[in-house]
Amino acid sequence: MLLRFLLTFLPILLGGLYLLFHNSGDIPLTLLPGRGWRVPVAVVVLASALVGALGMGLSDLPSRFLGGLRRRRNRRTNQRLQEAESLYQSGLTALSSGETHIAQRAFRRALRKNPTHPNALLEYGNLQRRLGNLAAAFECHRKALRAGSDDLDLMKSLADDFASAGRPDALWALWERARQAGRGEAVSLERLRDYYVSQGEWEAAVNVQETLLRLPGEARDGDGKKLLANLLYEAGSVCVEAGRREEGMERLKQALRNDGDCIPAHVALGDLHHDAGESRNALRLWREGYDRNPASIFIRRIMPMLKTGGTAEEVLRSLRRTLRKHPLDDRLRLALAEAYLHEGRPDEALKELNNLSRPELHPQAAQLLRARALLELKDYDGAQAELSAGSVELLGLQCSVCKEKFEGWSGRCPSCGRWGTLDEFE
Repeated sequence: MLLRFLLTFLPILLGGLYLLFHNSGDIPLTLLPGRGWRVPVAVVVLASALVGALGMGLSDLPSRFLGGLRRRRNRRTNQRLQEAESLYQSGLTALSSGETHIAQRAFRRALRKNPTHPNALLEYGNLQRRLGNLAAAFECHRKALRAGSDDLDLMKSLADDFASAGRPDALWALWERARQAGRGEAVSLERLRDYYVSQGEWEAAVNVQETLLRLPGEARDGDGKKLLANLLYEAGSVCVEAGRREEGMERLKQALRNDGDCIPAHVALGDLHHDAGESRNALRLWREGYDRNPASIFIRRIMPMLKTGGTAEEVLRSLRRTLRKHPLDDRLRLALAEAYLHEGRPDEALKELNNLSRPELHPQAAQLLRARALLELKDYDGAQAELSAGSVELLGLQCSVCKEKFEGWSGRCPSCGRWGTLDEFE
C-alpha cells in the first residue's frame, strides 16, 4: 500500500513544483465567511491532486477491513468444524467401547459446534433410538435429511426409526421416495418385511419379500429365496389353521419351489397329506425332505407310520432306500432297526445295529434296541446286560443356532426365530 501511495504521490509532487516554478500567479481562496487568502495557483492544483491521491489510497480501507473480519469469521468457523469433527470421532470411540453416556455427551457437544454435522446427527439419532427415545431419533435424522444428506446409512436409520415406531405406512412412503430417487429401495423394504414378520403378518411379509427379489440390480441369491420359502411356509400354516387347506397347500408347494431344502415346508405338506389319508404322498415328501436335508424330524414323522395299516412295508422300503444314499447316517440305521423290530425281524435289526458307524454317539438308543432284539430272540442274559449298561433317556430337540432345548418340534425356533433349526440331541 505504501509503495502504491508513493508511486502516486511523487509524480503529483513533481508536477506541482513544475507548475509553481512556471506559474507565480495566485487566486483568492475563502474558507470562512469574512476570511480570505490569496493562494498561488500551483499550490491549489497541488493540494487538490494530493487530496485525490490520498482519497484514492484510502478508498480500499473499508473493503480490507471487512475482508479481515470475514477471514477471522472463517477461521473461527473452520475451528468449530474441526472441533465438531474431533468430538464426533471421540463419540464413535466411546460408542465402540460401550460407553454410551460418554458417546452421547460427545455427540451433543459436536452438534453444538456444528448443528448440521451429518454423521453426528446420524449416530446420535441411532443412539437415541436404542435408548428408547424415538422422538429425538426422528428429530436428528430429519435434520440430517433437511441438511441435504441422502446417505444410504441415513435411509437405513430412518427405516429403523419407522420400524421401531410401528409405522409401516411411513416405511412404504420411504420406499416410494427411494424408488423415485433410484437408490436404496431395498433398505426400507427389508425393514418393512422384518416389521411384518415381527407382527406375524405373513402374507404381507411374503409380498414384500417377493418385491425385494424383483428389484433390478438386487442379487437373487439363495438366502433371499430361502427366506421367501420360510415366509410362504408360515403363510401356508396360517391358511391351514384357518381351514383354507387348499390355499395352504399351494403356499407350501410355492415354498418348496423356491427352496427345495425348506424343512418346515416338507414337514407341513407331508402332515397335510398324512391327515388326508394320503400316506404314500406323505412318506414320499418326508423321504425327499430327508434326502435333501437329513433332519431328525423326518424320521420322527416316518416311524409312526409303521403302525398305520398297509404302510409298514412301504416305510421299510423308504428307510432302506434312504440309507443307501446315506450309508453313514446312524440315525437312519437306528430307525431301520426299530422298523425291523416292529415287523418281528430281530435278526435284521441286530445286523443294522452292528453296522453303526459311530455307536458311541447313540449309546442309549442302540442299547435299548439291541435289548429288545435279544429279548425277541429269547437271549435274556444278553438283554439284561444291555439294559444294565446304562439308563435310557429320551432324545430331546435343540436349536442349532441359539442352542435352546425344547420338547416338541416346530418349524421356527421359539427362542431365536430361525426356521428349520430344531434337531435331536442326546
